[in-house]
Amino acid sequence: MTVQEIKAAALTLTAHDRIELADALYTSVDPSPIYPELGAILDRRLAEIESGQATSISLPELLQKCDAVINATPHSS
Repeated sequence: MTVQEIKAAALTLTAHDRIELADALYTSVDPSPIYPELGAILDRRLAEIESGQATSISLPELLQKCDAVINATPHSS
């Protein structure tokens, strides 16, 4: 299968399944060569969460919010 065929197949998935696929693909690579500043950002965000300065939400809640935004967005035909 080519990358183009995989992309076309992925676009037929539900919004929830596309989010799961995107997460799986994203976490399968080390982003540090592409985004060297990401480590510092993640360290800062983790410190904010651990100190109580920021809060987090569960993955299911995040996926639900993403689904709501995606399903509320008009799609062109």
